[in-house]
Amino acid sequence: MFRYLLRRLIFVPIILLILITITFFLVRMAPGGPFSSDRELPPGVEEALTEKYNLDCSLASQYGRYLVSLLQGDLGPSLKQKDYSVNEIISNHLPPSFLLGITALLISLCAGVIAGLVSALKSNSMLDYSTMALAVIGISLPVFVFGPLLQTLFSRVFHLLPVSGYKGISLQLILPAVTLGLPFAARFARLTRAGMLEVLSEDFITTARSKGLTERTIVLRHALKGALLPVISFLGPAIASITTGSLVVEKIFNIPGLGREFVESALNRDYFMIMGTVILYGTLIIVCNLAVDIVYGFLDPRVSNEV
Repeated sequence: MFRYLLRRLIFVPIILLILITITFFLVRMAPGGPFSSDRELPPGVEEALTEKYNLDCSLASQYGRYLVSLLQGDLGPSLKQKDYSVNEIISNHLPPSFLLGITALLISLCAGVIAGLVSALKSNSMLDYSTMALAVIGISLPVFVFGPLLQTLFSRVFHLLPVSGYKGISLQLILPAVTLGLPFAARFARLTRAGMLEVLSEDFITTARSKGLTERTIVLRHALKGALLPVISFLGPAIASITTGSLVVEKIFNIPGLGREFVESALNRDYFMIMGTVILYGTLIIVCNLAVDIVYGFLDPRVSNEV
């Protein structure tokens, strides 16, 4: 298991360096620049700003400077939000995005796993068919359609929840978290159902039943661990999708999160802000996938033994 973990850890800085390098050069080779849209700039001001931020240097020189500052923990200044560094912007806008993502993930996991278990234990029943039909709808329905539907239903028709905004852990978090978590709850339900049905058909489950164990004991102590393996393997991609999917949800529900800042920085060619958010998202995704691999290796030793 130690060698399995070590091999995973070795690739983390390599993948991050590749991500940083590709993003750095792609952003700077894109048409336009951070100051090209400022048409009201007096003559010479754009050149002065370009020189101030060392954007007049060669790409190789800029890349080297950026790596040095990155090693010192400095993500650079924002080219559009004056007097603010990328570190400050991320620290201000990350908490809403983090809270939204965690809440959506917890909702999707709880709802999806419970629905999948019930569906598997009641397989080929009307409850099973209904649950899987809802799961298909949840997977197929985009968040930019589902979000406004929830806003209309719960805010404008029944007046139960706020339509938008952000106040930390409050009622305003429910609609965006449900909107973001619905597609993943549907996928977790399908994966849990398939995993549980596969485990329940194994010989050791038949042996457990022949020993007189109750169905509850069989499911909770023997079948559940194996049934959740597909869910755990999907956690990495799910976290990545929730991270990127929050960009749309934050816009719909007017949440001052990092996703909205990332979209604005991309539209404004704010090089350092783009790099900072990409590095943050990339690190989060890599770490989460690494954690999923480690957990999967503990639950299924065959994985680490085969590597």
